Amino acid sequence: MIPLHLKKQQREQHILESFISVAGLNAFIERCGNPETEPDFIISFNGEPVGVELTELFRDRLVGKVKKEESIGIGKKKISPSKKREAIDQRELAEVKRLYYESCKIPITVDFVGSLPRGADEKKRITEQLIDIAETTEEHKAKDRYELGNGIVAYVRRISKEFAARGVSRWSFASNHVGWRKSITRAMLEAVIQPKCAKLKKYKIVSEKIFLLIHADKTWQSGMVSFDNDGSVISASGFEAIYLYTHPDRAIRLC
Repeated sequence: MIPLHLKKQQREQHILESFISVAGLNAFIERCGNPETEPDFIISFNGEPVGVELTELFRDRLVGKVKKEESIGIGKKKISPSKKREAIDQRELAEVKRLYYESCKIPITVDFVGSLPRGADEKKRITEQLIDIAETTEEHKAKDRYELGNGIVAYVRRISKEFAARGVSRWSFASNHVGWRKSITRAMLEAVIQPKCAKLKKYKIVSEKIFLLIHADKTWQSGMVSFDNDGSVISASGFEAIYLYTHPDRAIRLC
């Protein structure tokens, strides 16, 4: 899960690094862009400099009334059932991560999807599997999907100690057991693409090729996010490519 309190640039860098891995692109981030004159990031893509502009579709705290939930009082604070569940999931995730690094020093990024291990024996079993994956995987290989048993799925990538020192070794969790589902439609995509087109002329002074990365973070949606592809063609609108990334596990090239 990507903490909302992190600075926007840090969150976007993590999203972009994760997208590059999931999409299997031959690319890496060279630097952050100048916010006045450049896209969000400059990457090396197949040996060429390419600008990447990121835009987020929705987030629970911004999207408005997705689902009315009865608040539960905890002391003087109130928290919704979904947020309480997320807090519990975060504790479980932190415990598995602690167990892993107590036994293994190989840095990895892990995105759990759908379920988290419950109970000490289950956490130990999952930890041992993650260690085995880390020890048999090459550094910086694209994230692979692993079914760890009992409904637990994880996307795992081994990274270098240098990357880990930069804070890239993040672990996240996306729930799929809540009661609602959010669908991404063509209208939603076009609504976020058009405002970005106005900046293209300025951006192309830096790089002729500009990617647009539209992302939706399932780890903060309190539910599933799906893309309903009805076969409609989405215009590139001057971008070299437009991608949709539903963090942490699916990357789609729209055009």
